[in-house]
Amino acid sequence: MLGPRFAKEILFTGDRFTAQRAYELGMVSRVVPREDLAGTALAMAERIAEMPAFGLALAKRAVNQCEDLMGLRPGMDAVFGLHHLAHAHNAEVSGNSLAGMDARSMKKAGG
Repeated sequence: MLGPRFAKEILFTGDRFTAQRAYELGMVSRVVPREDLAGTALAMAERIAEMPAFGLALAKRAVNQCEDLMGLRPGMDAVFGLHHLAHAHNAEVSGNSLAGMDARSMKKAGG
């Protein structure tokens, strides 16, 4: 889970950060070179696919229930609602739900 201080910094500034920084913050479990990404992901999927399905289902449920008990699900639901509210606001104010931004302009704005 990303801490609130860094989350606010990123949300308020729109700064971009590296995959290595995401790893350091616990947002991703590993970082691999882009050219190895597909192969690494496939190898992990194959390894997981070899595990007992019932055990995997129980482990997934256990982690999800712990997240629910920590209030993560309601928090994500609230944030998702605010995200949609922002798009609706932009659509009303500017006529464009992305406020005239596209992937290229967002990347440029982020530095």
